[in-house]
Amino acid sequence: MSSFLLPHCSEKEVSAGYMHEYMEVKELEKARTRFNNGHTSVLLVSQREHYYRRMIVKGARKIVFFSLPDYPHYFSELVNGTAECSTVTLFTKYDCYAMEGIIGKDRTTE
Repeated sequence: MSSFLLPHCSEKEVSAGYMHEYMEVKELEKARTRFNNGHTSVLLVSQREHYYRRMIVKGARKIVFFSLPDYPHYFSELVNGTAECSTVTLFTKYDCYAMEGIIGKDRTTE
C-alpha cells in the first residue's frame, strides 16, 4: 500500500511516513516519533504491522481504513488509541460480514 500512496503524497507535497511488519523496531520508533512530533503529517500503517507489534500511534486526527480490518477488535484498538479522531472506512457490499463484526448485524442491514 505504501508503494502506491507515497508517490501521490510527494506529488502533493505532503510529508508521509510508513510502518510495516518488515521494519526494524528502531525504524518503527523513528517513524512514530516523527509523526508524533509533527514532522510527517501522514503515517501509513499496515494491518500486518499492527498484528505483529500492536504499537499505539498517538496524535492522529483522522484514521482512514482502506479496507475493513481482518479482525474486528483491530478497529477499536486503533481508534481507541487516539484521544480525538474521526474515521473513514472504504468498503464494498461484499464486506458485509466483516462489517457485522465491527458494528453488529442489526446495523449492517440498515
